[in-house]
Amino acid sequence: MSTDPRHFIYGDDFLGKADDSSYLLLLSDKGLWWPDQAETPLLPPGTAKIAVPPHAQIRLGTWDGIPVFACRLNIQTLPGFQEIPQREGVLRLDAETATIACMGRALLLWLEHAKFCPDCGAPLQNKRGERSRECTKCGRPLFPTIAPAVIVAISKGNSLLLAHNSRFQNGMYGLIAGFVEAGESLEQAVAREVREEVGIELTDIRYWGSQSWPYPCSLMLGFTAEYASGDLCPDGVEITDAKWFTADSFPITPRPGSIASVLISHWLQQHRDRK
Repeated sequence: MSTDPRHFIYGDDFLGKADDSSYLLLLSDKGLWWPDQAETPLLPPGTAKIAVPPHAQIRLGTWDGIPVFACRLNIQTLPGFQEIPQREGVLRLDAETATIACMGRALLLWLEHAKFCPDCGAPLQNKRGERSRECTKCGRPLFPTIAPAVIVAISKGNSLLLAHNSRFQNGMYGLIAGFVEAGESLEQAVAREVREEVGIELTDIRYWGSQSWPYPCSLMLGFTAEYASGDLCPDGVEITDAKWFTADSFPITPRPGSIASVLISHWLQQHRDRK
């Protein structure tokens, strides 16, 4: 399957119904239904012999002109498939198929909650020509929710700041991250999150890249920054430990595929290039 991003085209709206001529991505409550012995969970046309309820599917776009649908199956088992957690599944995929998987989960989760108008309470319906819903009574439009979050790789000389989050297991250390608050710029959010979680100030905050993070509806925006001042003081709630690590003393870090892993790998490569 090609990974040329020009082959997948985002849809104009959510309308349509999957059939034997469609690509099909099957989602479970926790992740992806992955066919046994297959390299990808995206089922080619004509291979899915599964009845999918119309209300549990969404048209994502087209791949080489062929419709692509994501469908959510609320079942415990599916013969011939394994249930793979979403994060693990996305890390196995090429960039384009991962985008489709992230998009499918984010949009289906949004549609499950976007059922009634927040103004008048009337039912919502999918709008033709837009990836949105509209109120059947007052006409108010609603668009998919995206929650921006920032993550930052902080350098101090030849060291990188790595922190242990209270949710991490197996002694893993990662980067400081958090959600953007209303009224903040992305750079202000980076500085605030770092100040709140580990008590230091930053300089030279620079945007680096981004990654869809549909857990359930985030966009992770990556930054690099330099240490400016202050002593490390983990908040003890979200961050239980934080240290400066040199390249030869790294602890366990996030697995390849996440933007945290890419930022850390980028820092390591820069450090090696300077030697």
